[in-house]
Amino acid sequence: MKVRVATGTAIHLGLRRGKLPSRPTTAHLLTPGKCTFDCAYCTKARSSVSNPDFMCRITWPAHSERHVWDALEETSSAFTRICIQVVNGPGCFETAKRWTREAKSRCDLPVSVEARVNNPSDVAGLLREGADCVGLPLDVASERLHPVLRGGRLDEALELTLSSADSFPGRISTHIIVGLGETDEEMVDVSRRVLEKDVPLALFAFTPCKGTRLENRDPPSLKRFRKIQLATHLIAEDTGARLEFDRAGGLILPSIEEDNLISMMGKALLTRGCEGCNRPFYNERPGCTPYNYPETLTEEQIEEEMRVIRS
Repeated sequence: MKVRVATGTAIHLGLRRGKLPSRPTTAHLLTPGKCTFDCAYCTKARSSVSNPDFMCRITWPAHSERHVWDALEETSSAFTRICIQVVNGPGCFETAKRWTREAKSRCDLPVSVEARVNNPSDVAGLLREGADCVGLPLDVASERLHPVLRGGRLDEALELTLSSADSFPGRISTHIIVGLGETDEEMVDVSRRVLEKDVPLALFAFTPCKGTRLENRDPPSLKRFRKIQLATHLIAEDTGARLEFDRAGGLILPSIEEDNLISMMGKALLTRGCEGCNRPFYNERPGCTPYNYPETLTEEQIEEEMRVIRS
């Protein structure tokens, strides 16, 4: 069986040549095949006609298992974590469990498994095999849009995430995608519910990908993404700040003193999710302003981001 490896990870492992403007701190691996689900935004969706080498805007070249595990064993000190992302297809969970066991036998890195599961027993099974964390993606933060864009109901996916967090504290994470048509109010409501359970929340910006049902939709504006980042940061840090919304569900950020805002942005704009993961260029091309910064912002970057917020 082949292992699909994110391009940045493959370069860092020495499996292919290339230069990295920002070094990935997590080794990202992907199970093979097409997905049985049909998410409108995903290159691996059942109806997608995207290039099979792509997951979102990243290419994931396929390598033999032996080469991947040998490379990880030799270079594990260069990473802080291994993330196994599961494409839901026949035998996918058994593959994820086997890869988890192999990874744990080769190095001391924590292993995250990102998977769309249907019941708590699937979560427990992955943890029993050695996964340190299981990521349960919510993706669509809108009751209205969840059935149309992802399939299933948001309340059921959210309940599984929250109940798993109760059963396995500190070992569940999730992510949501900004820019799928949800309102700010819907986004903040879902974020608050998971953050209040101490579930690490990663924010992704919707990325239109060729071959998907949403290939012609625009990504979210940088300003809107920044507002959501700041709002979720205020919630995660339990600041008690009051978040209000206009009649259309648009977020009205509270007044924040400039010194506090500058200090806050240095943390709020960084990639969030599992500890030690920076995911460079998942949402953007090198040279563009990142939605999520993979490393500490410079003073010049903070100044530029302040101009975005003030606008």
